[in-house]
Amino acid sequence: MAEPSTPPVEYARDCILYLRKSKGTAGISRQRRDSEALAARLRWRIVGECVDTDATAFVKIGSDVSALRTRRDDYQRLLTLLRTDQRETPLGVMAWHIDRVLRDPPEAEEFIRVCAPGMHPVETVRSGNYELWTPTGRKRLRNDVADSTYEVDHLIERLESDRDEKSRQGRWHGGPVPFGWKLQRLSLDDDEKSLVLDPVPAEAIRWAHMEVLRGLKNNETSLGEIAREWDRRGLRRRKGGRFVGGEVRRILLRSRNAGLVTRHGDVIETELEGGVADWPPIVEERVWRAVAEILLEPGRGPSNSRKRKWLGSNLYVCGVCGTTMRTGMGSGGTAEHRRAVVTYRCRSGGKGHAARNAAMLDEYVTALLKSRLARPDLMQLLAAEQPEDVEDIETRLAVEKSELLTWRRLARERKVSVLAFAENETACLARIETIKAELVAAVRTPLMVELLDVEDVGAEWDGQTLAWRRLVLQRLVTIHVHPARRGRPPMWRPGESYFNPEGIEPEWHVGGRTSSAQTGSSGARATGDGSGEGSSGG
Repeated sequence: MAEPSTPPVEYARDCILYLRKSKGTAGISRQRRDSEALAARLRWRIVGECVDTDATAFVKIGSDVSALRTRRDDYQRLLTLLRTDQRETPLGVMAWHIDRVLRDPPEAEEFIRVCAPGMHPVETVRSGNYELWTPTGRKRLRNDVADSTYEVDHLIERLESDRDEKSRQGRWHGGPVPFGWKLQRLSLDDDEKSLVLDPVPAEAIRWAHMEVLRGLKNNETSLGEIAREWDRRGLRRRKGGRFVGGEVRRILLRSRNAGLVTRHGDVIETELEGGVADWPPIVEERVWRAVAEILLEPGRGPSNSRKRKWLGSNLYVCGVCGTTMRTGMGSGGTAEHRRAVVTYRCRSGGKGHAARNAAMLDEYVTALLKSRLARPDLMQLLAAEQPEDVEDIETRLAVEKSELLTWRRLARERKVSVLAFAENETACLARIETIKAELVAAVRTPLMVELLDVEDVGAEWDGQTLAWRRLVLQRLVTIHVHPARRGRPPMWRPGESYFNPEGIEPEWHVGGRTSSAQTGSSGARATGDGSGEGSSGG
C-alpha cells in the first residue's frame, strides 16, 4: 500500500527575513531560528535574507546619518526589494524584534513611507506585528522605535558617567586589554583585576619609542620597519594578525604608555598623586611626549617615510660648490668589464664637481668615525651635548602641577572666586605647557649617550641602526668631498678595487667650533666591490 503523500504547503505570502547584530555575528543563528519558526506558523515563505553584522541601527546625536546608512548595506537592499515588489500579495518583512530593523526615528519614517503604500506587513518574534498602512500600526512602530532609541541613549549616558568617574580615579575603563599590559589580581582579596605590564610587549613598545627618537624624526626609520621587527619577535595583534605601520603609530600615540589618562581626546589630571593613572607606565612622560610630537608633525606620511640606505646621502658636501650630495647610478670597473654602481654625486650636477663610489666612500667615512669615537676625548664630546638638567625641569613641572591642583581644590571648596580661579588656572596651564616643551627638547637632544659605558666602540657602531649612525655623523663631522684625481694608483692591477682618499676632507665639530683634520695616515682603508672609482667619474 502506497504511503500517503504530504500535501504541498500553501504559503500565505512571501517575505524577506532581516537579521542584524551590532558587534560580531553571535546571536544571528538564534534570530534566524526563531524567525523561521514564526514564519512556518504564519505560513510565510522566506524568499530572501538580508543580514547586517557589525552594524548599528542607532544614530547618536551629532552623527552623520548618511555614513550610518552606508554601513547597513543589507537594510538598504531590503528597502529596494520592498519598493520594487510587484506581487499580487505584497511582500512581508520578518525580524526577531523591531529594534533589529530600526533604532532611529527618522529612519522609521522612511520605513513607513516605503511599507505603507505597498501594504507590506511586518512580523516580529518578540515585538508583535505592524500594519503600517493603518494609523494604529504606525503609532505602535513609532512608539517602539522611540523606546528602543531611549534605551540606547540611557545606556550610553550611564556608560559615559562610569567612564568619567574611572578617568578621574585614574582607573582603566575596561574592554580589550591594551597591548603592553595584562590583567592580574594583585592579591587574593582583590575583587577586580588590575593592569600590570606584560614584559615582552612592553619592552617592544619601549624599544619602538627609542627608535622613533633616534631616527624617525629625519625619516631614517619607518613605522613599517618597527612593525616588521615586532613580527620578527613573534608579537601579534589581539586577534592574531600582524602589526602594520598605522597600528604601530596608534599604539605609540597612546598616553596610556606614559601612565596618563585620556578622556575625549585630551590628557586629564586624575585624583591620584601626580595626576597619573593607577597602571604602571611603559615609558616616561617626557619620552612619550617627544615621540608624539614627532609622529604628529605636519607632512608626515608615506611619501616622507622612505628608508635611507646610505650613510652620507644628503649629508656629504661637494668640495667644489658646498651643495649636499645624493646617490645615483654610475659606472665602474675596467673598460672591458663595465657595470653599474651606486655613486655619490653633487646635487648641482655641475661639470667637474665631486662624484665618488658610494660603498667605498661610506666604508672610508665609517672607519674615520670609528677611529674618532675610540679616542679618549669622547667624554668631552658627550659632555658638550648634554641638555639642561632633566631633573630640574621635572621638578619645576611638578611644582606647577601641584599649584594647579591646589587652585582646583580651592575652587571646589568655594574658597576663591570664579574669576580668580580662571585667571590662575589659565596661567598655570600655560606654564605647564611651556615646561613640557622644554622636556621634549631635552629628551630629543642627546644622541650618543649609549657610548658612555661601551668598551668596543666598533662593535657598538656595527650593531646600531643606520639612522643612529647618520645622527652621529651629523653631530661629529662634515665630510667635504673633492673631485678625485684622475688615473689609478701606482702598483694597481686590473680586477683590483681601489679608493683614493685624497680629496676627502673631514671637518670635525668640537665644543661648538670646527677644526679641519687631514685624512693622512688615519689607517682607513676601503675594500670595494670590484668597481674602479676613477672610472665612475670620481
